[in-house]
Order: sequence, then structure tokens, then C-alpha cells
Amino acid sequence: MRFPAIFRGGPPAFFGLSDLFLLPIVAWDVVSLRRLHRATLWAGLATVISQPLRLLVSGTTVWMTFARWLTGLSG
Repeated sequence: MRFPAIFRGGPPAFFGLSDLFLLPIVAWDVVSLRRLHRATLWAGLATVISQPLRLLVSGTTVWMTFARWLTGLSG
């Protein structure tokens, strides 16, 4: 594992780390444009909102079946 602390922290650590990548983009918009660009706002919101949804979907039978099919794994 490359980042064992992240895996020990579970989803909050993983999603928190990915959310940190949004901060420089927001800072760039505020510094360069003096406002948050609409695309940054909507993409940032979509990223953050998708996180709990991914947790809900990831354990479902439908998702696991699709993932097995997609990766070519069986069983």
C-alpha cells in the first residue's frame, strides 16, 4: 500500500484527501477571477455530493455484478 494511513482512516480520510484537491482550484478562481467560476462550483459540488452516493452504491449486488463483468472476473 502506498498510503496506509489513508486506508486506516477509511472513507472519510479517502474522500477528505480527494476534497483537498479542490482547494487549489477554488483558490485559483478567487485570486485570478475574484470569484468562483461556475464550472468550479458545479464540479466541486458534484464531486462532494457523489462521495456518499458512491458508498451507498458500491456494496449493492447490481454494482458488484457490473464490476465483475467490467473487469472480466467471475464469481
